[in-house]
Amino acid sequence: MIDEPRTFCQQGRFLFRYRDYGIQASVATSLPTAMPRREVLAANLVPGSMQFELIPPSLQRNGVVSVSFQLQSQDTGEVTSVSQEVQIRNVP
Repeated sequence: MIDEPRTFCQQGRFLFRYRDYGIQASVATSLPTAMPRREVLAANLVPGSMQFELIPPSLQRNGVVSVSFQLQSQDTGEVTSVSQEVQIRNVP
């Protein structure tokens, strides 16, 4: 019913995905530091721009997870905002 935990973390200008580290009381101190358990998902992120937001379910709609971040071109300095909402189905 449950899969292994996954962690998404912005470190500097990179967005990493961590996997295969097991369920632990303190995740931040024991995340993998190399491939294949740490993967780069995006580069050139604006530092501090990564945001996750959970909008809880209500009687009229399901829960929603909102993800947003900004990418910046190293050549031109142009900034592009990226956002995505994911619906969390509340099926019994």
